[in-house]
Amino acid sequence: MKDQIKFTIVIVFWCYIIFFIVSCKNKVTEIQIIEKINQDVNISTNTFTHGKNWLSSYKIISFQKNDDSLFLLSSISKVILNKGIFFILDGRFSNLYAFNSGGKYIRKYGAIGLGINEYKKINDFDIDTIKNQIIILSEDNAALYYYDLYTSKFVKKLNLKIYGNQFCQTEKNEILLYRNFNTGDKGDGYNLVLLDSTGNLKSKAFPYNAKLSNIGWKSTGFLRKTGKRILFAGAYNDTVYCFINNSFNIKNIINIGSKNIKANLLTLNNVYNKKFLLDSSTSLLGNSFFANERFVVFNYQSKLKIKSAIYNTNLKEISNLTESDNKNPLMYVFFTPMMLDNHSNLYLKFSKSDIQNIAKKYPIAYTQLLIEQPQIKACLNQQSEEFLLITNLQGAINLNYLKQ
Repeated sequence: MKDQIKFTIVIVFWCYIIFFIVSCKNKVTEIQIIEKINQDVNISTNTFTHGKNWLSSYKIISFQKNDDSLFLLSSISKVILNKGIFFILDGRFSNLYAFNSGGKYIRKYGAIGLGINEYKKINDFDIDTIKNQIIILSEDNAALYYYDLYTSKFVKKLNLKIYGNQFCQTEKNEILLYRNFNTGDKGDGYNLVLLDSTGNLKSKAFPYNAKLSNIGWKSTGFLRKTGKRILFAGAYNDTVYCFINNSFNIKNIINIGSKNIKANLLTLNNVYNKKFLLDSSTSLLGNSFFANERFVVFNYQSKLKIKSAIYNTNLKEISNLTESDNKNPLMYVFFTPMMLDNHSNLYLKFSKSDIQNIAKKYPIAYTQLLIEQPQIKACLNQQSEEFLLITNLQGAINLNYLKQ
């Protein structure tokens, strides 16, 4: 009888130990957010420097196939440059392509469908430079799809069971997922979650009230890599955080949000319901933000227009990419920042439709544009809808590193 009691006690003890270990292993923690501010983080938008001509010299890349077959790059939603290869997401048709430095087609990754290696839609992608894999995020599937970087061969599918529309793979092979106010899953109430390499929820950050803020936003807020940094800003928020050592530290505060936006950061449904975005007094940080050691580039809304700004971290000067100058027809072209590399080459997208709209609204400027900017004119004869314009923020363009 005593032996049976001892045996029962031992069994109960080990069951408790196992339960404790499993509980600790599966415990979800909160990511530390460090709100420390130093003198270099603030970027004032009160005074813009005028007279800068960031587009005095540039190169345009149009993306196409080597043969004469019909190929249309309908949109450029994201660009990653890796070892001289452009990886471009066409978000309109959910196609992910690789092109060489001259814009020639190399390969396509995955396809829309219901198979194990197919997805319903592409929302984002990243590159694992260690395993040489490209990773596709599909919010509709709540999954990541892994393909060989050089052959596009399918490797695996990772079910996340958490919905999000942007992600970054960390140096520890973990997954930072931006949920963009999604509700109804394990990450409920938090805008960022950290998943381990198997897709299990590990930690979370940036809580929100799902009853007051439950609308996903496309034009503001982001999670992206710029260089080796992982940067995050919530929708309508001026503060940009950098993910370092499993914590978020303030990278920059842009100081651009208008009073009606700042008063509703905890109740973002009001921004939609009260139609603040249609108010000419509304200003806010957009969804493009890139930085290197010398420059910060971002887009923003002001006076019902989307603009792009460039901040020189050494000179502490900020200026717009293009200015309202009737002498420069490039001011009429709508450029969107897509990437800033360590050589201070800035990659901007623009579309054929933008140029054609100038002809309708500003015919004199359109004529001037085609005369003075032959590279822009040449785009009108290309099959693709969108193009990349590359300019250097420090002066002359040097793209020799693309040939590596």
